[in-house]
Amino acid sequence: MNILSFFIIVPLLMLASLWASRSVNQVRGVMVVGSSILLALSVYLTIDYIELRQAGATGEMLFTASTVWYAPLHICYSVGVDGISVAMLLLSSIIVFTGTFASWKLQPLTKEYFMWFTLLSVGVFGFFVSTDLFTMFMFYEVALIPMYLLIGVWGSGRKEYAAMKLTLMLMGGSAFLLIGILGIFYGAGGETMNLLEIAKLHIPHEMQRIFFPLIFLGFGVLGALFPFHTWSPDGHASAPTAVSMLHAGVLMKLGGYGCFRVAMYLMPEGAAMWGDVFLILTTISVVYGAFSAVVQTDLKYINAYSSVSHCGLVLFALLMMTRTSCTGAILQMLSHGLMTALFFALIGMIYGRTHTRDVRLMGGLMKIMPFLAVGYVIAGLANLGLPGLSGFVAEMTVFVGSFQNDDTFHRVCTLVATTSIVITAVYILRVVGKILYGKVLNPEHLKLTDATWDERVAVICLIACLAGLGMAVEKSSHDSLRLLSLMRHNIKDFKKKVEKENYEHIELISLLIELDENIEIVYDDMQMIQPLFKIQRKSITDVSVTESIKKVIKYFRSDIDNKITINIENELGDLSIKTNAGLILQVLINLVDNSVFWLKSSDNADKHLYFHLNPLEQTLIVAAN
Repeated sequence: MNILSFFIIVPLLMLASLWASRSVNQVRGVMVVGSSILLALSVYLTIDYIELRQAGATGEMLFTASTVWYAPLHICYSVGVDGISVAMLLLSSIIVFTGTFASWKLQPLTKEYFMWFTLLSVGVFGFFVSTDLFTMFMFYEVALIPMYLLIGVWGSGRKEYAAMKLTLMLMGGSAFLLIGILGIFYGAGGETMNLLEIAKLHIPHEMQRIFFPLIFLGFGVLGALFPFHTWSPDGHASAPTAVSMLHAGVLMKLGGYGCFRVAMYLMPEGAAMWGDVFLILTTISVVYGAFSAVVQTDLKYINAYSSVSHCGLVLFALLMMTRTSCTGAILQMLSHGLMTALFFALIGMIYGRTHTRDVRLMGGLMKIMPFLAVGYVIAGLANLGLPGLSGFVAEMTVFVGSFQNDDTFHRVCTLVATTSIVITAVYILRVVGKILYGKVLNPEHLKLTDATWDERVAVICLIACLAGLGMAVEKSSHDSLRLLSLMRHNIKDFKKKVEKENYEHIELISLLIELDENIEIVYDDMQMIQPLFKIQRKSITDVSVTESIKKVIKYFRSDIDNKITINIENELGDLSIKTNAGLILQVLINLVDNSVFWLKSSDNADKHLYFHLNPLEQTLIVAAN
């Protein structure tokens, strides 16, 4: 059985076991065992995926499987993952695991609560592994429906109002999605619902103009796109702790993931047409969310509006459509998911002791509950972008990548969005100073206790992931810089060899110089921001570098013996060139190591050299053209 199916089967088995449980301890045991298995599965999948990529696996998606569900409409149960999907699965499993411990003492109806919580996780995991549009939409709905009961029954404050508002707005977004999905299906010929197969077809320009805004808006509602974000603060503030963690940490990421995976990947021309309109809305989301957080006095509302700002930054980065900004968008999804889950966990733990979330009624908590207070400080520092934690790397990558657009409009939007960094520091430092330091305002708070063992498990896991992500990015960036440096060194060596042997290849020398200059640009960018954290593949590819390599390949066109076939795979079609094996291998194989190029033998003894562009780069190339 395909490993990805276990991400759906395990939660379903957890549901059956929860139904059969007869005590709270049995319920807790099922949740701990099930969430631990999901976490172990995601870690194993991540390691296996990286090993396969490094071994030369070049498919757009790995671990793919497909089973027909309804043949007349070509609906299949199709699964597969790329690097982004793997990262989202890992994030989801971490939040489900820590959310279990954060809800350890939840009362009443503990069994029923965890059953709905597990059903929500079924939808989340199913959405991230699906490659069929209908299946993806189905799991999307499964993830949304439990939110109504989880907030309406186990929430606090105006929970019925918040639950109904959230459900109605997200269902409204789903209506746009359904129309858009059907438009994509019939626009692509009505022969397949598979994302990868549709990507190889061309949806007519006019249909992209109509259906791109529907898809982007449908997913954007869940991603807190202005002005359709108003459900989010109320939903966050009223939800129980673990639901807030999963809601802000993972569920809102379905919006950004869907905007990229469906809207931008399948309709790049539509993205080019509508990008500026949605970019204005996302810029407003980033700044508006930050300003709104400043004036709040409720801890949950502060973090809820902060989530509006940070999730807006994900959509903002995607719409900038540069490779660096899109890398930053994925980093931002991971960083914010961990950071906001930690925030909501700590807020729930503090509220469970003080019975208030009003910052005006709290003070001096650092003396009373130092573990929770230190955890809150770390979460705050990650939120405002302290170097060394994940928030800094994600936001810097987003803003530097956004500024790479050289037109005035995009740069103005980038400058406006960067003001959110300062505003975030204002509300984070204000809250930290108000509730953690100074004198204790309520004498009853002096009797409160610090975190219990189950709460410490959740907090420590999330803090470790926040710090680990920041350090992993830095290490991967150094590896990428080393590879770039090796490429430049070998290019120069080959150029000297050509000159020394008096080859009359003036054009080749010019092309090598151009390639070296383009790689130098990428190298300098990486030295400045250290942005590349690619679970998908440890590769160095850039559109300008790609074009330079194409020119070098084309230079060696010939019809002599001892040939190989060079396939540059991309959405625009394969480029196959017959060329002299010795020279081309010396130019290309010596430029980089096996992380980028893979040499394979075929049955007819020819050699096939594959240079693969990942889906993000395919999208950017099509949008640029």
